[in-house]
Amino acid sequence: MYSVQSFIRTKVKCEEVPAPKGTEVFVAYAIASGKGLSPEMETAARQTLDHPMTFEALGKGLRLFEGWALRDLVNFRRRCRDNLSACFDSYSGALAGCPMGWLEPGVPILPK
Repeated sequence: MYSVQSFIRTKVKCEEVPAPKGTEVFVAYAIASGKGLSPEMETAARQTLDHPMTFEALGKGLRLFEGWALRDLVNFRRRCRDNLSACFDSYSGALAGCPMGWLEPGVPILPK
């Protein structure tokens, strides 16, 4: 198994294998997870955040996913969404305690 991982990583580093574009990142994630390529899985998982996770986006690559890999990707995306939501909530909580009387209409609360 180690020799297969080394071979794949060597090919990718030498740019003999083009980087996935668009929704191909879902296929890249499925292949990397099937081969146990953790760093490549993490990279592909981050790249999937640029695309909606729909049946259309997954396409025929859905057959390449093992059950746990698809579940792990969904959980990763859910954690990212929750972290982003918590970040926005922390801003809105800080603004809730701000005395709004001194702000004029149309003046942005947060700097641009």
